This record gives sequence, structure tokens and C-alpha cells, in this order.
Amino acid sequence: MSYYVKPLVIATLSTIVQWFAVMSLLGADPPESAEVNVPFRLSSQNNIVVRATLNEEDSLSLMLHTAVSDLMLTEEAVRKTNTIQFSDSIKMKSWGGEANSRVSKANQLQMGTLLFTGIDIFEDKNSGMGTDGKFGLDLFQNRIVEINFDSQNIILYDSLPQQAEQFERIKIVNQGGMLLVQGTCSIDDKDTTTRS
Repeated sequence: MSYYVKPLVIATLSTIVQWFAVMSLLGADPPESAEVNVPFRLSSQNNIVVRATLNEEDSLSLMLHTAVSDLMLTEEAVRKTNTIQFSDSIKMKSWGGEANSRVSKANQLQMGTLLFTGIDIFEDKNSGMGTDGKFGLDLFQNRIVEINFDSQNIILYDSLPQQAEQFERIKIVNQGGMLLVQGTCSIDDKDTTTRS
């Protein structure tokens, strides 16, 4: 039995994973330089976890989640914070169904040297194990996002970095908020194409 994956490279430890972030409702103060580094750690569940400070006071561990477009904190994390003030409640839809979520408006979030202002926070039941909540790529607005697992940095660029020329461009499909790539796997001369 032979296994062959047609030309599609998604990620290895030294591969740069690049996404073009979709238009954002979140505001970020632009950095001075064209490259910004946000350190992360890889959890035992292989989640990308970033340290952040909320409203200059509350320390958070946030998971990067590519199927999320907003900043969401768990109910448990909300109970531990001092600075969140909820002003509204809305009905949210996700892969798990619909639920009411409290909303806190006009917050400030710092990640590394990035400062985001006017951030809305939604309360959620779950996040990755050992994290206080999750955020999506929308937070990075129209920047190119490199996830470098070797250096454990999320690197943000204003324009496509030169090293990107050595990688194959892969179309990303936004399907219901999830970013998917299409690939074909060949096993015993039988091709199977799917998005994941």
C-alpha cells in the first residue's frame, strides 16, 4: 500500500502558516514597524496560547481559534476578572447550537506590544483546556499572520514577507467562520479530496 499526498503542504514545525485575516470589526492601534511578534506557548493539547492583559489589569491566557471571529472569555474567567462590565446580552450561534451570551463593550486588550482598543467581549462556556478564552484571526485585521512554531511567535506583517516566496500558495475557504484548505490524498491509486 502506498501513501502519497498530492502537492499540498499545510504545516510542519518549521513551516510558516499564513492566513490573510478577514475584515475586522475590532480596532487596533497600528504598530510602528512592518513586523510585530506576539509570543505564544503550545499547550499539551496543541493549542496556541497567548498571554494578554485586559483593561490594564486582568491577566489572561487566550487560545487562538481560527473558527472564532470575536474575543470570548469563559464564565469562569469572567468571575476572576475585575474590569469587565456587561451591558448587553445577545443570541450567539456556533457549531454547538444557539445560546445567550453577555457582552462587555469598549474594552482594551494588550498582547505583546499590540494594543487593541474598543474591544467587545462575549461570555462563553468553553475554551481550550487551561485557557481563559479564545480569540480569532480577525483581531489582527488585514495583516498577514505567520505562526512560527520553532520560535513560538505569531508574527504579523503589513505586507507579504520575502520568505513566503518559497512556499506554495493555498486557497483558504471561509465556511461558516471556519478557515479550510482543500487537499487530495491518494491511497492505492484512489484519490480522495476534502476540505479540512
